[in-house]
Amino acid sequence: MRIGKILVLLILIAAIANFYGVFDRFSGIETLKDKAKAVAESALPADPIFKTPTTLKDSRGRSLECRILAKHGDTIAVQRNSDQQQFLISSKKLSPGDYQRLAMISDHRTDLIRRLQRDNSSVTANRQARWHGSMDQAVSEARRTGLPIYLLFTGTDW
Repeated sequence: MRIGKILVLLILIAAIANFYGVFDRFSGIETLKDKAKAVAESALPADPIFKTPTTLKDSRGRSLECRILAKHGDTIAVQRNSDQQQFLISSKKLSPGDYQRLAMISDHRTDLIRRLQRDNSSVTANRQARWHGSMDQAVSEARRTGLPIYLLFTGTDW
């Protein structure tokens, strides 16, 4: 008898919820979730190379554990796994297999490549060292350029 009353009560609650469209709201939430997922997936190209870490090899056999962030022509932007440093690589310097794999991928996030090119344009192979009186300035420049910091300790009152 008690189970019958509970069953009737549940059916009554379901009927009222259906009358007020409660179940329709849940399907709307699913639709919004599907739309959000589609937008997130469209931000990256379908090629999984941009979504997962990869190992690239150069023509001399050296390997780099990284994630490919962007591609424009023969230039790719990568983020090294070990220290999260971002830099540009010419795909022409990669092994033939990696070069062919990247050649088949369409350009993606070319704005990032332009920004990295602009940031690294001041760094040349014959760059002169700059003296900084502040460690914060030196660290900021080292992060921006990817160059090491040289510390010079002098004096006798240590």
